[in-house]
Amino acid sequence: IWSWQDELAEMLKDEDFFVPIIYDGKSYISYDDMREHYSVGFDQIFDSNDTHPNKFFNRVLFDSIIIKLKEKGII
Repeated sequence: IWSWQDELAEMLKDEDFFVPIIYDGKSYISYDDMREHYSVGFDQIFDSNDTHPNKFFNRVLFDSIIIKLKEKGII
């Protein structure tokens, strides 16, 4: 599981099932945390009020899930 919000991530980050968002050698606990450092929302790259994750973030999330699955020996 990964988290959009910092508050939820703080509660879950030590759980075995939690997936940190890893990019460029740094770990982020949530989508909101990464938004502070990178343009990962639609509203950060387009003239939009839509704050959903963009393609870049979805790729980073995919890679982070793969890292977690490899760490667990699942793949």
